[in-house]
Amino acid sequence: MAKNKPDRFTSLAADLASPQVIAAIDKALEENELERIELTELRQMAVRRHGQPHGAPSNWTSKTESIRREVPSEPAANQHTAINTIGDLVRRYETDKDSPFRKIQISSRGGYRRVLTRILADCGDWVLADITAEAFQGLYDGWAKDGHLAMARSLVTMLRMLIKYGAHTLEDRECVRLYLALRKLHLLENKPRKSEPLTKEQVSAFIDKAHEMGFHSIALAQAFQFDCGFVQKDVIGEWVPESEPGESDYLWSVNKWLRGLRWEEIDANRVLRHATSIKRQKEAEIDLKLAATVVKELDRTIAHPSGPIIVSELTGRPYTDAAFRRYWRKIADAAGLPKNIRNTDS
Repeated sequence: MAKNKPDRFTSLAADLASPQVIAAIDKALEENELERIELTELRQMAVRRHGQPHGAPSNWTSKTESIRREVPSEPAANQHTAINTIGDLVRRYETDKDSPFRKIQISSRGGYRRVLTRILADCGDWVLADITAEAFQGLYDGWAKDGHLAMARSLVTMLRMLIKYGAHTLEDRECVRLYLALRKLHLLENKPRKSEPLTKEQVSAFIDKAHEMGFHSIALAQAFQFDCGFVQKDVIGEWVPESEPGESDYLWSVNKWLRGLRWEEIDANRVLRHATSIKRQKEAEIDLKLAATVVKELDRTIAHPSGPIIVSELTGRPYTDAAFRRYWRKIADAAGLPKNIRNTDS
């Protein structure tokens, strides 16, 4: 690959307003000087502005279809609105109906917003035209200091998503330039967290401590996760806005509860049939008589004809995911479970 790739790509991006840029991109593609993916995306933007030039190869689409990314076929709505700072980009990303943010599951948007809030606080006022690769590197190094590598990587990943949205959907010239700049980041090596599945002894200690602390529902939830292999969402469900897809008979404020375990899913023979989220709503059938930990906890629980199985003693409603994780961690700490063990290891 040519040594002057960044300079030439930046130059092409800067010349996007000129119809001649299409021919220049075609030439660079033929010479294989720049990565075909980025050049193809850039060419598509230019063609949408100026039309296909005379003499362009008739088989252009078939030659490049295999390396296309998700680039809108029509100019993005509201592209006339100025995007001057990272803060402007964040606000558009969260509100634009064409933003990838709108396609994220509602349960994940809270986590995205927490990361976006940090980005707004740390660099929201940065002017896109003034940002350099060195500035991004300094930002990352600051986030990663004192060993906060996982958080730093999460923030960089979100920055890349923002810049990609600005480049591909909004077709913002500075975002096209910064998309390349972010690829130059030198990320520090991050040792992955050592995942250790909970042992039977640890689960037993956790359940005993949960009962001792008055969280009988979390003891039952832990039993279901351990014996049945369910993820947290399949046990406690999730609260989503009423406007989200899915029918529910359990409402609270402007939200509805979906996907958690329900009493009517357990038949008279103690066979559980539950549509799991991890298998894309495929029904799991589990004979709970073979799940000793679950049976023990069900025997000490008052069953109901219908409704959510896991209900908070504090609110009388199914847990939110944040509350469940918080109380689970308190119980785990009190039971002496190692800090590196999480509910997801169940």
